[in-house]
Amino acid sequence: MKPIEQYRIPARYCGPPDSANGGYVAGLFAKSLKPMLTDHNSIEVRLLAPPPLEQTLELFEVEQQDGGAGFILRHGTTDLAVASLVQELSPPPVAPTIQQTKSAMTHFDGSDHPFPSCFVCGPGRDPSDALCIYPGGVDTGQSVEKPMVASTWLVDSDYCDENGLLNTEILCAALDCPSSFGILELPSNKEMEPMVLASFTFMLKARLKAGEQAIVIGWPESRKGRKAFGGSAIYNSDGQCVAQAEALWISLNRDL
Repeated sequence: MKPIEQYRIPARYCGPPDSANGGYVAGLFAKSLKPMLTDHNSIEVRLLAPPPLEQTLELFEVEQQDGGAGFILRHGTTDLAVASLVQELSPPPVAPTIQQTKSAMTHFDGSDHPFPSCFVCGPGRDPSDALCIYPGGVDTGQSVEKPMVASTWLVDSDYCDENGLLNTEILCAALDCPSSFGILELPSNKEMEPMVLASFTFMLKARLKAGEQAIVIGWPESRKGRKAFGGSAIYNSDGQCVAQAEALWISLNRDL
C-alpha cells in the first residue's frame, strides 16, 4: 500500500512541546475527505499516538467496515490518527458580541497553563509565530446551563493561501483548544488538567480571509471520569459560523 500524501509538520505547530497540535493534524485529513463531504456529514479524526514534529508522516486510504473510505496517518509503522465521515453536528450556540468576547478574554489565566508553548493557546508564544487565542469566560448577564468561553482572533496572511484564504489545518487548529477551555470553565472539571485531545469531529462551512476578525468560542458538553466532551465554533466578522467541532479530551490525571 502506497501513501497518497506525505507531510512534515514544522515544530512551530506544536501542542504539547514534542508533538503536533491535534486540531492541526485533523485538518490535514480534510483535503482528502473534502470531495466526499456533503452538507449533512462531518469528519471524525481519532488520535492514536502523539504526532511527531519534523518527521515524515504518510497518509494512506483504507476501506472502512461499512465500505466507505477512510484514511490513516502513519509515522513508520505507527498509526497516529484515523479519519472517516460521520453524521453532521448539532448547530452551535449563537456567538457572543465582540464586546462580550473582548471582556471574556480578560478572564483568561495562563499562569498555570500545562503547555505554554502550544501553537494555538500557549501564553509563552510570540504572537508573530502563533495564533495566541486566549478564551475566557463569557458573562451573558444571566444564568446559563452551560458556560461559554470566547476569544477574538485576527487572521494573519501568513496562514493563508495565494488567494488570501485561511489554510484548513490552521482553521482546525484554532477549533482545537477552545473546547478544552470550555470544559474547564466548569469548576468541577479543573481536576482534569492536564488534558490531551483524543478525538476531533469537525464541520467546515466557509472560509476565513486574511485580515478578518473572527470570534472563537468553546463550551462543555459532558464528562465521565477522565473523559470529557466539549464543543467549539468559529464565526467570521459577519457572525456566520465558518467551522465547528466536538472534541473528546482525556485527562492525564489517572486518579480520576
